[in-house]
Amino acid sequence: ASAPRTFWSIRLPLLMPAVGVITVLTFIGCFNIFDLVYALGGSDGGPGGAMDVLGLLYYRTAFEGGINAIGESSALAMLIFAFIFGVALVIERLLRRREVAA
Repeated sequence: ASAPRTFWSIRLPLLMPAVGVITVLTFIGCFNIFDLVYALGGSDGGPGGAMDVLGLLYYRTAFEGGINAIGESSALAMLIFAFIFGVALVIERLLRRREVAA
């Protein structure tokens, strides 16, 4: 078999479990950027909210939100969790289906 055929038929299917795990962990890791954004732009998200992320919105809601801040921030945290979990689950299932089909 030629080199491209060997890659597509043998090597890529063997690499798909690792690619799936890396994809899911990278997606989840992208939401953990709060510390860098807060260090560079503060709780405002930089000039004009240019660096605003979901974690920073949660922080602002919890600590600058007023009387019902804890309830609102908890609801926001649950929505963020549900979004991340749902998308990670969909990605995992799609990659697993592709792995089984190959």
